[in-house]
Amino acid sequence: MKRLKNSMAYFWCTVFILWAAWFSGCGGGGGGSSAPAAQTVRAGSVVMGAVTDARVFADLNGNRVWDVTEAFAFTDATGAFELTLPAGNYLVATEGGIDLLTGLPAIPMLAPKNAGNVSLVTTLVALDPSVKDAIEAATGASYDADLAAAAGVDADLLKLARAVETILATFDNAGFGAAAQQEVILETMSADLAASGIETAPDFNATLAASLETAVITAALAVSADSPVPIDETTAGDLADAVGAAVDEIATAVDAGAVGGVVDEADVQEDIATAVDNLEDNVDVIDIPTAGIEVASIDGFNGSDVSVLDNIGSSYTATDDMEVVEVVLSATNDYGEAVPYTASISLALFDQNNSRQTNLTITNLGVTIGAEGVDSTLTMDDSAALFYAYGVSADGLTVVNLETPIEGPFENIGFVDNTITFDLVRIEELLVAQVSSEFGDIVKQGSYNLALFVDGAPASDMVVDLEVTAAP
Repeated sequence: MKRLKNSMAYFWCTVFILWAAWFSGCGGGGGGSSAPAAQTVRAGSVVMGAVTDARVFADLNGNRVWDVTEAFAFTDATGAFELTLPAGNYLVATEGGIDLLTGLPAIPMLAPKNAGNVSLVTTLVALDPSVKDAIEAATGASYDADLAAAAGVDADLLKLARAVETILATFDNAGFGAAAQQEVILETMSADLAASGIETAPDFNATLAASLETAVITAALAVSADSPVPIDETTAGDLADAVGAAVDEIATAVDAGAVGGVVDEADVQEDIATAVDNLEDNVDVIDIPTAGIEVASIDGFNGSDVSVLDNIGSSYTATDDMEVVEVVLSATNDYGEAVPYTASISLALFDQNNSRQTNLTITNLGVTIGAEGVDSTLTMDDSAALFYAYGVSADGLTVVNLETPIEGPFENIGFVDNTITFDLVRIEELLVAQVSSEFGDIVKQGSYNLALFVDGAPASDMVVDLEVTAAP
């Protein structure tokens, strides 16, 4: 259960940590782009706890991924943002960021464009507007309240948000964490909440748990339908029972910390974490085959291997003589047969010295996890892959974009079974030649947010955050 323990475990993009450490020539905070004519300025917060370093953007084309034509901003150290929004119809979306309450990577979230904040509750409403009235009538609070507000938040609203977060984490750790699958799960929860009568139910806690249990069964059967070993109705029911028990524990913990129906999330976090741990233990005994990839070692930092990243954040010193970096990965597969996936890797790199940003993405990367169990073979195929790159310069406005994606196989990156080798010097030359000379201004230290999304789950996505500091 990687997300319950370590994060919403969005996977081995650690491979790009090393790439990023060479090329922080474009990184940073800020926001803005060449989006359509701006009409309004929106100030708000991104909250699970407060979420820092998340990109908030106007999702004009509905793909849930920031495109260079879409207005954006990054959240500050308190989770706050200010975003100049265009005219037209769209949802506000987030990607990346760290939940300061838990220290874990934040879940991508949505909000209607007129919402005040962005949270998992606003995400439910963005996906099914009909649930808004039910949520507000049941809780007596605005659906887009700041869940991390210093003055506290409505207790029932917090129960809903943390229950949704826990369910998404449970599915992710069962191998169903792809963005499209998350959306199916969230849409199912929205629909069941809207139909549950929760706004008039005499017992909010019991109705919430019952509604979400029903949603878990429906979602489990839906998202696993195309997996090598689909979840059957019995297993889905067992999963729902475990989730229902956890929702009850979360509700009890929140009620215990509430005063006058208002609670500070930080005050009840320890008890909520206990409920999540109990859910993890219960789900561990449910037979849901999964596959996954983890970092075994990295060679190149200080000329020696470093330990496995913990998916929460690590700090390493980057030396000046790194030319080739090798990443060794390990794979697991419970299916009894080799399973192919299509993966995409994206990197958001923040150059702390120059307030610039760089994004590197490889799409259509083939990944096959063998069937030998714990020692499963991992094979990667970049023959059909495409490499994209763009950057935002220090003024926060100028977008430097690779006009034509580079087609694989890539000369600068070696993919051999469980090992990826990066020729850092050649990659730097490639970016300078085809993207911008700004990539030649090497500033290794910085913050890196990396994500790999796998199609054809169950195979968990993973996000890794790394801090690279200057050599002493």
